[in-house]
Amino acid sequence: MQLKHLSKNNSSKDYYKKYLEDICFESEFIDNVTEISEKIDKETPDSIPFGALVNGQIVGFFTIELSNPTVNFKEEDFSCWMDSFHIAEIHHGKGYAKDILKMLPKILRKEYKYLKLLNLTVNLRNKAAISLYLKCGFSDTGEIYKGGPAGPQHIFTKNINKGNYERD
Repeated sequence: MQLKHLSKNNSSKDYYKKYLEDICFESEFIDNVTEISEKIDKETPDSIPFGALVNGQIVGFFTIELSNPTVNFKEEDFSCWMDSFHIAEIHHGKGYAKDILKMLPKILRKEYKYLKLLNLTVNLRNKAAISLYLKCGFSDTGEIYKGGPAGPQHIFTKNINKGNYERD
């Protein structure tokens, strides 16, 4: 498994967009493929798209949001948000989501040393994802985000860096 930043300067970005369009991400809990492609196109310093690859084939996608004003984001919390986390349906049950969640903190610690927390939201009805996040060390904050596209969502968090919290 490799996590690859799909940057604007990445010559293979169009390949990943095309591949995302070719595989089915549709679910009641996630963005549609058009919205995912737009997130890749609209990369900003605060919104970083990633592809998850196995043997060069994209199996999943997510963004890291370094600011998220819609969900009580406070810069002083040194938080980031995982958004639009998708594993292609044909790859469900292979452990890729768990692998991503285990790899991501190390990548974030290396690139953004000041980050302390990795946050995400998950639909209240998405029992499989809730179970996965809890098994991967996330905890439920007890807060509910009511603006989710498919309904109310739990806000989960995970401490990813017990060290230095000073910004560079």
